[in-house]
Amino acid sequence: MMTYIPQYKSNFKASVTMRRGYGFCVSKALLLSTLARAVGIPAKIHIVDIINHKISQRVIDLMGTNAFHCHGYSELFLDGNWIKLSPNFDMESAAKGGFFPTTEFDGVHDALFPHYDEKGNKFVEYIGDRGSHIDLPLDEIVKVFDEKYGNFHEMSYDKIKKPMKKE
Repeated sequence: MMTYIPQYKSNFKASVTMRRGYGFCVSKALLLSTLARAVGIPAKIHIVDIINHKISQRVIDLMGTNAFHCHGYSELFLDGNWIKLSPNFDMESAAKGGFFPTTEFDGVHDALFPHYDEKGNKFVEYIGDRGSHIDLPLDEIVKVFDEKYGNFHEMSYDKIKKPMKKE
């Protein structure tokens, strides 16, 4: 059972994310950065706050906000430049959520969530920048999660995936 509580350090280990085969943005960014470093590519973790305008009302109700605080992506140093890469949704999840256009990495340009979708509607809005980090700022993430999400981040993945009861 996976929980999103940041105090569980296993959620922030590349080997655990690789073994599980899934994770959330920060754990995926850690995995990508770790793999890049393993082959000699300098890499960092970048933490930002975003609003995904395409998330469901159910997710907003569960979280108590439409903001994703401490969203993580990787920065890789390629050909003399820091390139930003957001390892986010697989194609099946992107199709299910209507998260298009997806981010495509071409080795030269940043591959982050776009500000607008294919129809010109708001997609992702970057609302805060918590900086680039060589090591994950776990203490800061714990503090932000406690402040912004209350008990939501202590819920198990299984509870989050279950349908909400109608009142």
